[in-house]
Amino acid sequence: MVNMSQPWGMSGPEFLAAYAAAFAAAGIATAALRAGFRKRQDTDPTAGTGPADVYTLAVVGGGTARVVDTAVQALIESGRLRAGRDHRITACGTPTAHEPVQQAVLGCFDRERGLDISAARARGADSEPVRQVARSAVARGLLLGPGSHRAAVTAALPLLAVLCVGVARLVNGVRLGRPVGLLVLALLVSGVITVVAAAKAPHRTLAGDRLLERARQGGAPDPGLFGRYVDAYAPAGGDGLPVPAAVLGVAVLGAAGVADPDLRQALYGGLSGSSGSSDSAGSGGGCGGGGGGCGGGCGGCGG
Repeated sequence: MVNMSQPWGMSGPEFLAAYAAAFAAAGIATAALRAGFRKRQDTDPTAGTGPADVYTLAVVGGGTARVVDTAVQALIESGRLRAGRDHRITACGTPTAHEPVQQAVLGCFDRERGLDISAARARGADSEPVRQVARSAVARGLLLGPGSHRAAVTAALPLLAVLCVGVARLVNGVRLGRPVGLLVLALLVSGVITVVAAAKAPHRTLAGDRLLERARQGGAPDPGLFGRYVDAYAPAGGDGLPVPAAVLGVAVLGAAGVADPDLRQALYGGLSGSSGSSDSAGSGGGCGGGGGGCGGGCGGCGG
């Protein structure tokens, strides 16, 4: 029976219970809409089952930032970049790289001031070769294109609709002088969930998921399938050199794929959460002989 002495015929606790149930149902609807959308996009069940170059693997796993991280690792391995303990990366050694992605990323650095990994990501991701890696992954059905990604974001509309009902109830409660503390708390929680749900809309297709799953089988990518700098996305470069295991590890796992703890700290230790800030205290260091791990030398980590 509707209690007309209460706003909307419901007491505060009754509305909160109904709101929680409706928000949970909206969450299920959002998940179902996204799953159905990705399923409809998966028109080729063989997509994501063939070989892929290391940069395609990187962009599917972590976007253009991961592509830059992978190129930085490759340039360190080949002695063209070095990482200091101040988290700054500087150019050293040969000023040219083997293929266009590495060349574009290498061009972001100089031999004096250098950049931290966050700044390198921002600059490198804006380069044409790195953008082309992403476009190629979209064309191959491994990533959602801009239009498809927007459609995935709109799947969060059921959550937004329920949230708007809650806001309307809050406005009405304030106008009538009713206690609204618990409702405010519920709206804050559900608002955060709605924003996160919209922001975390999937970028990968099911084919992209299959590609990553294959790359992670056995604990490490198969060099026979993923161990090449394949020139599938740029007309110049791509000399067919094999990809070092350390570079493959970064492509699949990001910073966690850097086996050397000192190098990992030098490259990524300055990142603060998602802000990408860098601790610039300390000395950088120049370009010396040799390669490898911390302790100085081009291609390693020192300073």
